[in-house]
Parts: sequence; structure tokens; C-alpha cells
Amino acid sequence: METDWSPVADLMRRGMAFFHAKEDAIEKLNFNLTQYGLSPDQVLYFYFRWDETAAAVRTGKEVCRLMGGRDQLKVGKIHIGGRNGGLNYREDEAVKSFAEACPETEVVQVWELDSLQKSLYKTTLLFNPLPDVVFCGADLYAQDFLKVAKDVLTPDQYDRIHTTGWGNDIPELLQERMVLTTVDQMVHYPNRGLWKVINNAMNIIQENGLNSTKAVQDLLDMGDVLTIMADTFMISSDRAGYLISNLMVGYEPSFPPYQEVNVSSGLHDVTITKVTPFEGKFEAVLWLRTSWVDPRLVWNPIIYDKNIQLDPKTIWTPTLHFPNVFDFTDLFLSPAVVNYGGEVVMEANLKAEFLCSTGEGLRAFPFETYNCSIDLGASQGVILNQKYGFEVVESDSHFITDTSTVMDEEEFGSTGYYQLVFERRPFTGYVRLVIPALLINMIGFMAFWIPELPESVALGITSLLCSLAFRGTVEMPDTADVTWTEVFMLINVAYQACVLLIIWFSYSKTNVARNMFRRCIYPKKQVAKAEKVPDTIDTDSSAPLNVSPQTADLNNTKEESSGDKDEGLADMDWIGRWFVVPSYIIVMATLLFQGWGFDLN
Repeated sequence: METDWSPVADLMRRGMAFFHAKEDAIEKLNFNLTQYGLSPDQVLYFYFRWDETAAAVRTGKEVCRLMGGRDQLKVGKIHIGGRNGGLNYREDEAVKSFAEACPETEVVQVWELDSLQKSLYKTTLLFNPLPDVVFCGADLYAQDFLKVAKDVLTPDQYDRIHTTGWGNDIPELLQERMVLTTVDQMVHYPNRGLWKVINNAMNIIQENGLNSTKAVQDLLDMGDVLTIMADTFMISSDRAGYLISNLMVGYEPSFPPYQEVNVSSGLHDVTITKVTPFEGKFEAVLWLRTSWVDPRLVWNPIIYDKNIQLDPKTIWTPTLHFPNVFDFTDLFLSPAVVNYGGEVVMEANLKAEFLCSTGEGLRAFPFETYNCSIDLGASQGVILNQKYGFEVVESDSHFITDTSTVMDEEEFGSTGYYQLVFERRPFTGYVRLVIPALLINMIGFMAFWIPELPESVALGITSLLCSLAFRGTVEMPDTADVTWTEVFMLINVAYQACVLLIIWFSYSKTNVARNMFRRCIYPKKQVAKAEKVPDTIDTDSSAPLNVSPQTADLNNTKEESSGDKDEGLADMDWIGRWFVVPSYIIVMATLLFQGWGFDLN
């Protein structure tokens, strides 16, 4: 076919469409229709070709990036033999492109061979200047050359020599960085490169019912061109560096990729280090993860199928803020991780204090619940969503923590609310407050069952003092509202005061009660008795001689008073036993069982 196209021309005259593809120079393989008396409006013919010239140019530029910055570069060339120089442009164009990309570096060609001269590799290396870079027309020839060079050269010389390849059919060369670059012609992939271009052309022809080259040229606005080019990819041994250098060309980080950018966000590995509801704040250490798609950072995975890392300062990033933050410290900002689809993922670790309105919750202290949140806001043009969720891994040990998320779209941006519900663990309130207060009061109530007045009064006074002292040790919220704790402690102190008051007036036979009673009643009786006493005292012959009249009168008074209870006072122990203690139990049960939702207003 390369010398005689007559059979092809005969087939096209009979109505057969003809397509062919090859990588050699276009001027040597393109079929001349007019030479065989054919016209584009009579036959259907196209030539598909890899865009290898562009790949060679990219190869030279990449070698410049990797090897540039020197005064002189010695190069060697190994062409593909047996093709009459039809593929020499691979190496020639690459060297030319290097010279244009690195004009400050002088290019010196030290030797030139083809693949049929493998026997000369050894002598060429031994008796010629050692090149810095050997441009090869195929990966196979680069591999053969490196094997000879490893046997001939010293380790230091071998480390200083570099090669390029073509074809990407020996992956180890790139993986081990034995070649600087290679070119993938995309012939190994069913629906990419050349095969994709051919399939697309066939689909267009069939869907539109086209039957001539002219009809296809008019539909695709190709003019008189008979060649359809397919992409090839230059692949660098430093793939990430090559990608970054190309992606950043013309990239403007101050402009967003779209007018409205959808940004996914989420908080993970959140640790609530401290909740201080009396100050209306809580402290957290958290990771903020965000991601978005930037089409300016898209590349073909054939070039590089892994993620790359970029400095966040070199690309556009969304402006986010925490509206309810009180204070924060940046602990770590990760690089921007970008995949071949243009998705950018960033993470930031920070320690922050957030404000939380806890006024309503303080009323129920220590059985309170606080509704707080970490608010994440975005500027206009950024639409937040909570793709990554909200994960709290550790919280303040004094609270049970529950989480939820809510999104709010506003006129000047969107805000994500990562909600936290802090419910104080009741065990602490019981152990530090409720149980000690109940024990103090129950011990104080024992005074109603102690028959001796001094011991009863002493117990009552001690219990009251203990309640007052305990009241001073209990942590109280600094709030103007009435709290459950204040009511609880006030009731306990009031009942202890009531206990002391009752036992003080309990028995009419006590010395204190008798003295108080006599001051009010006995003086009147004694005055009345004094009026009835005769001037002379008759001596009873039966009375003992050694007892004076006064002593006898006092004994009679004691016997009289010991036989009757003091008037005006009654035994009040039953009030404490049957009224004070039961009412205390009822009041305490009401406070405890309704403490969580107790509304003091």
C-alpha cells in the first residue's frame, strides 16, 4: 500500500469506504485522491493519524523542565530503523522543542544511531562523549540502550545519563524513572485516543446518512482536510510535577470556577474538651473537611491516575467562617488534594471556643440541657451542603452529647448548623447535691424521736448548721433567674429550721418551756396563794421535827406541779412526725421526678 494504492482506488470506485491510520509523517502516507481520478464528493475516505508532533513538542518542553538551567546539554538520538526515517521526527522535534523552551542552554548533538545498529551502542558509549540525554524513538530501544550502558559505564556515569521513550508499553521504565518521558499513543484502550475518534466519526456518518468525504467535511467544517487527528499523551517520570506545572499555567486563584460553587463540608473527629455553661461557652478541637469541583484542575487519568497536592494559596478556595466563634487557634491546614476529575479536598484542624446561649438551661441546674451549635458560614456564591456529616468522638465527661445538622440558605450566603445537645449526667447532681442534702435532713428529722431535750436540740442545731454550710459549698450558676438548685437548697434549709423550731417548743415539761410558761402564768398563782397564807403557822405534831415549814411547803409545791402538765403547751412531736417529714418527702419527690423539666416561672 505504501507504494501502490491502485487496489484501494478500485475498491472505492465500487462504493467501498476506506479509512486508514498510521503514525508516519503525513506527507508520506496521505492518499492523493486526484492522482487516481477520484473526487471527495464521489468517495468516502479519511486518514486517521496520531498527533505525535504535538507529543514530541511536549516531550522537549518537559525535558527542559527537568534538565534545564544548565549551560550545555549533550544529546544523543536513537531513531526507529526500517521506516526510511518516517519516524525520525519524534526525536528531532523533541530536541528542537527543548532548544526553544530552554534558549539559555546550548544543545550539542554528540551522536545519532538507529535501532538497527544495536551493536554500535557499546562502542559509541566507550569512544564518544557521554550524552546527558538520549532521545529514543521507542521504549524498547531505550530499554536496550540502558542495559548496554549499565554494563559499560561506571555507576557514576550511569546515574548521570538519561533517556526518553515512546509508546508507554514498558511501564517499569517510568515507574523506576529509567526514562524521563514517554508518549502514550492510546492504542491500548478500547474507547480512547484513536479508537474513540474513529468511533465518533463512524457514528456521525451513520446517524447523518453521509456517503462522501465532501459531505463529512461540510458537516464538520473541515475544509479540504482529509486527516483527522487523535490525541496522544506525553507522560513524565515526574508526573505530579508535570501536571502541576501545566495546570497552573494561566490559573487565577482569585476567581471561583463557577458563579455559584457547591461546597461539601463536614466536621469529624470532634472532641468537646470543656463545656462551661455558666460562661455560655464550650471548647472543641475539630477537623473541618471541605470539597468542591474545579474544572480548571481536570486532567486525563492516563497521564496520572493518582491524586496531587497543591498549595491552597495557589488555587481558589471558598471563604468560610464560624459566626459564633469566641476564640480559635489554627493547628494544621492540609494541602489541597486534587483528583483527575477536578475534585479538591481540604482539611483544617483547629481548636476553638464557641458561644452558646445557656440562660434557659441554667434554670434546671444540675438536671439541665443546653442546645448549642457550631455554625459554619459561607460567603455569597458558595452553597454549602453537609456531605461529610458531623462526628463527635469524645465529649465533656460531665455531659451526654447528641448531634444533628441543619442547613440554612440565606440571601448573602449559606450557613450550616452542626447542632449539639449537652445533657448533664444526673449522677453528679445526685452524688454531690441531692443525696448529701437528703441525708442531712433525714438525720435532722431524727430529733423528733429523741426523748431527751438537750440531745434533740443539739441535733437540730447541728443539722441546720450543716445545711447552711453545705449550701455554701454547692456550685451555683451566676444568673438572675431562680434555679432548681436554689429552690432545692432553700427548701432543705427551711425544713431544718422548722425542725429546730418544733423541738424547741416540743415538751411542756422542759426547763426552757417551764420558765417561759411561769413568766406568763405562775406569778399570778403565787400572788393568789400568798394572800391565803395565815400569819402564824400551826405545827403539826405528826410532822417531822427536823423539817422547816418552808421546806415542807416547797415539797408540797413540787408534788403538786409534778402531777400536772404545764398549761398552754402540748406535745408537738406528732407535728414533726406526721406532717413535716411526709411533706418533705412529697416536696423532694416532686422536685426530683420533675427536675429535668421543672418550670420555675
